[in-house]
Amino acid sequence: MKKEMLITILITAVAAGLLADKIEQKKIIPVNTWPRVLDLPGKQVINPSVDQCVAAGYRILRPAPVVSAGKQVVEKKIEQCPDDPSYAIVVYVLEDKPVVVKPAPPVITNVPADEVEFRFTTDGIFIGAVWKSAVTNSVK
Repeated sequence: MKKEMLITILITAVAAGLLADKIEQKKIIPVNTWPRVLDLPGKQVINPSVDQCVAAGYRILRPAPVVSAGKQVVEKKIEQCPDDPSYAIVVYVLEDKPVVVKPAPPVITNVPADEVEFRFTTDGIFIGAVWKSAVTNSVK
């Protein structure tokens, strides 16, 4: 029983290590032009070939797709191009833009100028306006 448990633990650890190595190999470094110098563990490569750049994780980034007017970007990911291993593409997760409801504008009433009395101070500063035909509770 102990032997089977130990084997299971070892297999799980090895599988986890292989998975971690695979995840590290998937790392993509998007660039617009190939680098002229590669700093690799233990050596430096000057004027590397395309294959060396790809092996180091570099990918030429293709132009991002155009987002349509009624959509917005929720998530942006850079992935390996399925057609060419030397390129990377931008993948968007889109959703509909929320509809913004604008409040209705206030109702404006046109009042003839002869029905409104404007009040000013002797210095010409505006105090207010009174609608002459409006019903008020004031005593005359």
